[in-house]
Amino acid sequence: MLRKSSSVLIILFVFSRIALAQISISIDAQKDSFYNQLSSPDEGHLTITHSDFLPLSGPKPAGDTDLSAQIWMAWDSTHFYFYAEVKDDIIRVNNDLRFQNDCLELKFDPDPTQKPLSGVVNARLTALDSTEADNIEGVDNLYPEVFSENLASAAVSPTNYARRLTADGYILELRLAWKWIKADDRNVHVGIGNVFGLAVGFPDNDSEQRDGSIQWSAGMADEVWNTPQLLGTVEFLPDHKLKLIKRNAIDPAARPGTTYLSNARFEWLQRGLGTEPVLENWKYHPGDDSAWADPAFDDSEWETTTALLLPNNLPESGWQGVGWFRLHIVVDSMLINKPLGLSIMQAGVSQLYLDGALIYTFGEHSGDWHGVPKVITFEGKERHVIAVRYSNLSVKKFRNAGYDSGFSLRLGNLNQMAEDTIRRERTLIGLQMFLTSLPVNLFSS
Repeated sequence: MLRKSSSVLIILFVFSRIALAQISISIDAQKDSFYNQLSSPDEGHLTITHSDFLPLSGPKPAGDTDLSAQIWMAWDSTHFYFYAEVKDDIIRVNNDLRFQNDCLELKFDPDPTQKPLSGVVNARLTALDSTEADNIEGVDNLYPEVFSENLASAAVSPTNYARRLTADGYILELRLAWKWIKADDRNVHVGIGNVFGLAVGFPDNDSEQRDGSIQWSAGMADEVWNTPQLLGTVEFLPDHKLKLIKRNAIDPAARPGTTYLSNARFEWLQRGLGTEPVLENWKYHPGDDSAWADPAFDDSEWETTTALLLPNNLPESGWQGVGWFRLHIVVDSMLINKPLGLSIMQAGVSQLYLDGALIYTFGEHSGDWHGVPKVITFEGKERHVIAVRYSNLSVKKFRNAGYDSGFSLRLGNLNQMAEDTIRRERTLIGLQMFLTSLPVNLFSS
């Protein structure tokens, strides 16, 4: 007769074997019967509507027929499974830059328990294959790009993805081996009760490039591609199901309008893209009220938008010539009390407040800033608020000319930004000297 403890161990062993058994799902762009039992995010089913759009990536889609998605997910001991039915009235793969086309983008944090500050695994699958695309260079079949944490090259095998056009859009299906989803030293710990980070996005190309995007994540921001603190949380459940939680496992307070800064992110950008990050996810309100500089002010009802004031994407709440933008920033502990570089490009006049105190004014005089980065220091704590009072009474003229009429704010390593500025100035001076001497050289010859 077995002892009680031995019986419990056997039951747990059998249960775990059943839970980790392989699932029978065919990767053929046809919905498998298993998915029919998933009815909510608590089981692995998502609905992403046209209202779940990213403001800084373009205007809001006209409706669900313009862009929306129904998604089902599952798992077994070896693979992550994903099936999506996308409604899209115009489907295009006509840009050689893959992220500019109609596609699916998945972002993974393999192990949120390590609380990483950067490093997200990226996977992308375009809506059309090479036989249907206008630009074959833009077709992405889970291809591992060199500038980011990406999947192993084995993912590119046609056995791991399928796509199909429908009457009102397209279907994408894929599977990813867990062993491919790794960043630095972080791997997915597959097992009931464990979690990983995830963001799901669908860029939309209705013209020549990305016009907009819809997304499921905790932070609702384009920065999810390298910011683990903005991803949603996925928990492994029994019976091959997944619980989809729109809350970040690293920072449960993450919300739209939060930007995360760390040395790791600065270094990654310098290594991968050679630039400091543009501050995104601004909260905006038209009008003018000095109370909006107060870091304690409740801006939860403000519109989330881009500060660029794009010609085809002004804030939905309107532009009256003056408006306020607010950004919630979380800095890594290593950046507290450390001077950082700040630069701005703008078409108007701005006053910049940090935690309620005015620190800089840009644009009132033609010579008030020469491109050399200013200094900004986040003192004493991790969470801060930047508020910008911005005025531009000529937005209509900029818009008619096709130019942005807002501002772009960047933060980064102070020394690196200063060196980059000096390097650019030297390049411009050298070019000017060459152009100046060119007529003389031609005359001499």
